[in-house]
Amino acid sequence: MPSFEVGHKQLIHVLERSQEAMAMHFATVKENQFADIPHKISASGLPQIEGCAAYFECETVSVHTGGDHNIIVAKVLNLKHDPQSHPLIFAHSQFMGLDFSTSKESS
Repeated sequence: MPSFEVGHKQLIHVLERSQEAMAMHFATVKENQFADIPHKISASGLPQIEGCAAYFECETVSVHTGGDHNIIVAKVLNLKHDPQSHPLIFAHSQFMGLDFSTSKESS
């Protein structure tokens, strides 16, 4: 994955609880992932999805092999969050909030 090589920057998004459909959109590979997604280009030139609970701008420091996965260690360069939003969590094969109640879209 070239975008996660050492020295490359990524913008990690923490989706808002209401963005379950967006999570499903990004669960499959598409030629242009951001084509129908409301976003802007951040100051660092990375796509930034609108309305997320938080954003972490990171730079890959090292990559380690862990079985059939790569473990990416990154340094956080910038962080933005909306203290009024509620993050979307995926656990136990379903979407939920931090209070572990099932997401409204899943009900």
